[in-house]
Amino acid sequence: MKIALIVAIALIFGGCADAKQIGDTITVYIVNDATAPPVILCQARNLASKLFARAGVGIQWRTSHHMDPPASEDRAVVVHLMDRTPVNRKPGALGLSRPLEGVHITVFYDRVERLATGNDLPTLLAYVMVHEITHLLQGECRHSKSGIMKANWIGSDYYDITRDPFTEEDVELIHRGLLRRKTD
Repeated sequence: MKIALIVAIALIFGGCADAKQIGDTITVYIVNDATAPPVILCQARNLASKLFARAGVGIQWRTSHHMDPPASEDRAVVVHLMDRTPVNRKPGALGLSRPLEGVHITVFYDRVERLATGNDLPTLLAYVMVHEITHLLQGECRHSKSGIMKANWIGSDYYDITRDPFTEEDVELIHRGLLRRKTD
């Protein structure tokens, strides 16, 4: 029992050792039209926050019933969790973002839920949200050769993402994009 506790504490603090200092914080509103269970959303948001912290970005999560952020938060991001995704809407995609528009993301929650196995639904949901939010923050439709911004993940990618979510180029583009968002 003590060994398990020590390992858990080491993992928690070890995971934070690589984190950069939080420089920028963004507000992300979640519109849960898929009625994803609150515990799943909580776990996904927590993991997404940890992944972004590794890039020096803080996330303030909010819940909303509206697709547009309040006027006072024109730099906020809105993540729409959608259920019953039409088969012909971006077949195979788990989400989509509008990088040039910079605000709206759609996560095809029903597809994420079908693809997830065992207890990995919160992890997969977090990865999809982080991937799509990163597109908005970078302001580009691009993918990396590795990490969370890879176009398609295979088995070993899931482990690699947890260890090293962003490439150096991803982090640089995120911070450039955040600077642009402040000055636009």
